[in-house]
Amino acid sequence: MLSQQSINKHFKAEQGFSLIELMIAMTLGLLLLTGVIQIFLSSKQAYGTVSGASQTLDSGRLSMHFLSGSISKAGYWGDVNEARFYGSDTALTFNHSGASNAPYSDSYNGVFAEDVYIFGTDNDNTDANVIDGTDQIWIRFNGHDTLPLTNCAGDAVNSNLIAVERYYISELNGNERVPSLVCETTLMSIDKVTGTVSALANPVIDTQILISGVDNLQVLFGQRSPDNNELQYFIASDVTDWSLIQGVRVAALASSADAVNSVSRTSGYDLLNETTNIPTDKRARRVFERTIALRNPNY
Repeated sequence: MLSQQSINKHFKAEQGFSLIELMIAMTLGLLLLTGVIQIFLSSKQAYGTVSGASQTLDSGRLSMHFLSGSISKAGYWGDVNEARFYGSDTALTFNHSGASNAPYSDSYNGVFAEDVYIFGTDNDNTDANVIDGTDQIWIRFNGHDTLPLTNCAGDAVNSNLIAVERYYISELNGNERVPSLVCETTLMSIDKVTGTVSALANPVIDTQILISGVDNLQVLFGQRSPDNNELQYFIASDVTDWSLIQGVRVAALASSADAVNSVSRTSGYDLLNETTNIPTDKRARRVFERTIALRNPNY
């Protein structure tokens, strides 16, 4: 038979935490959990900031790569021994379906004057596919039979073809969350014997999203002054002679796909001659600029 002393020891050994001890333990646990959550949230915010900055850097650099590479081909002619002939306005009118009796009318029609190979519009607000207040730029170039040349859709451009490319910032379509830099391209056939330019037998306009996450595009065109031979840069609407363009300045505003900033920006972004509206979506953004010299055959 157990003694009273043994019974007391047995009950004392089986006693749990007191209410005060439980409350202290729970408080310490909550403090530790709060610290862990704060570390997690800080790490998540830091990751979002770095990821957003990386996205804008990639989008901006790729935009400059595509634009500078394409613009530098404007006015290129495959054979230096042949006279350049890009065609007149009417030669670029064609039917999208391929029928010869119905002219196809779109932004290519009337854009280029005879033998002009670069053109632009300033702060467009007439095209439903283009974000209002952004610029557009068109270029065209002849191909080469041995030197590999391609348009923005990846089509080979030989000496019997003229590539026409149009760059702009597209409105959101479908499931897109951010605007994109788009290239619209077509190929024109050229008969160098008769000097005529016409559409291919089955003309197809190929529209490609080049870079997602580009909010704005601004373009200035460098025109040589006939008075002092100085190169001056103008917006598209102020260019007086597109045949005298010798350089192009482009600026693109790249953005991240998600909101990564904790506070909203208090000012717009400066792109060449324009300042954007103040963004309120807390996405990361960055401006990229580049100046491209042109091979102008008119000098």
